[in-house]
Amino acid sequence: MIKEREDFLRKLLIFFDAFVIVFSFFLAYFLRQYIHSFYRFDLFPEDVVFGELHSFRQYSILLSFVLPLWSLMLIFGGMYKSFRVRGYLKAIWIIIRSAVFTGIFLSTILFIFKLDFVSRSFLILFFSVAASLLILEKLFIIFFFRYVRKKGYNYRNLLIVGTGRRAENFIRLIRAHREWGFRIVGLIDNDKELLGKVVERIKIIGLLKDIPELLHREVVDTPFLAQSFRALYQGL
Repeated sequence: MIKEREDFLRKLLIFFDAFVIVFSFFLAYFLRQYIHSFYRFDLFPEDVVFGELHSFRQYSILLSFVLPLWSLMLIFGGMYKSFRVRGYLKAIWIIIRSAVFTGIFLSTILFIFKLDFVSRSFLILFFSVAASLLILEKLFIIFFFRYVRKKGYNYRNLLIVGTGRRAENFIRLIRAHREWGFRIVGLIDNDKELLGKVVERIKIIGLLKDIPELLHREVVDTPFLAQSFRALYQGL
């Protein structure tokens, strides 16, 4: 159920980002086409700073290159991996990097196919608008999900396999980042004498052989291995 929900959300984000890119393309063309209305100071009277654009029908060819190209850059750049532990700076970096690589590939395409009608000022305007809107969108999404999780919603329950130092450090990390939305339901070890004891205020609720039963009995979304199996089996 969780995987299906995450796949749906991922597809929704990809679709919405594609919409933002298309919208930015239309907006940049409109702004560039009517920039003379805003450019009232003739600083360079002998030069044409902003010439007339070709028809949007010609520019739509450019959009057919940009949209799939930028979408693929975002996908392979890791934009649609889990937002649960995604930071603001990481999201901004992915968008800027994808914009740069898309711009490089697009420039190559323009050169190969000799699409000289494309305005460089339009490209600068388009990439600036699209990147800015994508960044604002992602910052809002990250902020929204963090706010929701801090209110106690959209949590994922973890079952930690292991009780050593790695498990202790992981528990502290989870507690320090409530915005990630993880809850620890219990710990697993292979030492019967440790059953019922507490590590970092988390109870040891079972052995390795009990994992299938615990996954069925408890509401566990993700088991997390915080110790090697070799270390777990050392006592056998």
